[in-house]
Amino acid sequence: MANYSCQGRSRAGWGPRSDQQRLLVQYPPQRTILLHKPAVVQKGQPVTLTCEVDDPGYPPVNKYLWMRGSHVITDIRTHQWRIWSASLEEDARFSCVALNAAGSSDEGTALVDVLGERWPRLMAPSRQ
Repeated sequence: MANYSCQGRSRAGWGPRSDQQRLLVQYPPQRTILLHKPAVVQKGQPVTLTCEVDDPGYPPVNKYLWMRGSHVITDIRTHQWRIWSASLEEDARFSCVALNAAGSSDEGTALVDVLGERWPRLMAPSRQ
């Protein structure tokens, strides 16, 4: 953001300087990175996805677009998405895009692997 004015000149000399005008340069958000914590996701445990933006652009980011695979998630619009109990459905490619009035960022992506049972169940030996 800066203030600018102009002044013209001809053979007769310089004209009056114009009033200063503010110039606002709008640009879209820059590179996004999608992170998830914990790094190892267990089935039934919570996971938090965070869409980080290197530069929010101008005007600042006002919403985020989230996707699970190719499915757009319409009810999450903030930079963070908390899944309270991870299921095998969350074993997928997630992506996010930051948006402002000037446009959108590139897509940030992450592959989330959800692990099932930690240890195989042992069956008791049968009695005969």
